[in-house]
Amino acid sequence: MFRYIDAHQNFCHHVVDSHAYSEFDGFILETIDLIVERLKQSLKQACPQLHFRNESGLLLFEYGLQGIVRNWFRSGLRENPALVVEGIGPVSQRQLAMLLETESLLTKVSVKQQLASV
Repeated sequence: MFRYIDAHQNFCHHVVDSHAYSEFDGFILETIDLIVERLKQSLKQACPQLHFRNESGLLLFEYGLQGIVRNWFRSGLRENPALVVEGIGPVSQRQLAMLLETESLLTKVSVKQQLASV
């Protein structure tokens, strides 16, 4: 998503400037939701007994990521997107671990590897 926004900066700025910011915001959230759903499916395949405790917690997680993307965009895309993703990766993994039924399952399933495959 960061790459897309970075590559299509002019388009994204025009959308925001045309008062269609809610559409851009929706695009960010839908993309994050798609990534999280694919991650959940990938984790389930790797470890079938794994399930999420709290779906509303996942929604909060998604909104947090949406805020990070929004702030990056609003600040003028100054920071390298790869560095943004690298910086939030460990925090995101810990948050996902808390949303999983048991953290001990994470020793069997690498969230980082699963994210890379999504």
